[in-house]
Amino acid sequence: MAKYHDIAESLAQRIRHGDYRLRGFPSHAGLVAELGVNSRTVSRAISSLVDRGVLVRAESGRLELSEPKAQTRHLGLLMAPWPSTVMLQWYRLIEQACLQRDWSLQIVVYNHWCDTVISEAVRGMDGLFVLSIGGDFPSTLLDQWRKDPTGIVVLEQDVSGGGLPCLRCQNPAAIQQLIHHLRERGVRRVHCLNTQPDSSIIQERIAAWQFWTSAHNVKGELINEPVEPFESPVGASIELATSLIRDRLHEGDAILGITAEVTLGVVRAATNLGRLVGAALPVVSVDDWAGHAKALTPSITCLAPSDIDPLIQVCLDYMGGDRDWLGPLLLQPSAMDLFVGESTTARPGLPPGRA
Repeated sequence: MAKYHDIAESLAQRIRHGDYRLRGFPSHAGLVAELGVNSRTVSRAISSLVDRGVLVRAESGRLELSEPKAQTRHLGLLMAPWPSTVMLQWYRLIEQACLQRDWSLQIVVYNHWCDTVISEAVRGMDGLFVLSIGGDFPSTLLDQWRKDPTGIVVLEQDVSGGGLPCLRCQNPAAIQQLIHHLRERGVRRVHCLNTQPDSSIIQERIAAWQFWTSAHNVKGELINEPVEPFESPVGASIELATSLIRDRLHEGDAILGITAEVTLGVVRAATNLGRLVGAALPVVSVDDWAGHAKALTPSITCLAPSDIDPLIQVCLDYMGGDRDWLGPLLLQPSAMDLFVGESTTARPGLPPGRA
């Protein structure tokens, strides 16, 4: 039988990590059923937590979490229930920023826009980062969040026009660097390929490609066939890129993958067709969220990830209640580095680096 102090410490750990911020602390009977111990052991564990000030008893007798210290915050990252490089990277970056303040970050999973866990997270957390499940946010949900006193920051998508703070890792205008890089290497046409689920992020990147190819007097075909949310874009990218490379690609053409996953499909398609990605077939990627561009064969020319910790710290200041939101509602890197990989080098074996 588990000793009461072991149970008390386990419950205290859960509380420190914010595990009971959404649905409240369980009842005495609920703990007995969950832990499989007798009622007396649970009672002693609860008494220990009350004595330590971790739990308090309301006038009704119900156990409640004690108010956290002013400097402590429990934040949530609201995200979809399937892993992706974008979601994992956002969690890593925000968690590292929270650790600097001794705050906790908890992943909150939602399955659809009407999921009750969304409102529970808004009520239960001291601040909330929100990553879209795919597609754009319902306007009714954005209206609710704008009026809510909880500090809410939307990741990736720009909904600042609706009055909500937004944070994203890339500035679509940086696509100019990719177009300029290809133009300098004699590329005459830059085809844009997307199979990522449709969203305002993807639309902005496509719009930036259209603008900058026109500005640099570069032609190109847009191949935009997004998969449904929860579907992998890689398989569809392989299929579309195969058709493009085999049937319509000419000398002096290059392919721009709208995301790293899409670009992986392009490279695989070229390999399947016996085409060497590089000087004869330049391929670039708009992003490198997973940080694998340098390690791939060939290494992929892309916009390198920026240090966005200072921008995350602005969001944490806001969620900490230290001050109102200051400055523009949209936070994004003002400039980005261009990593030049083997996928666009002028000759085989040319060492990659930063432009």
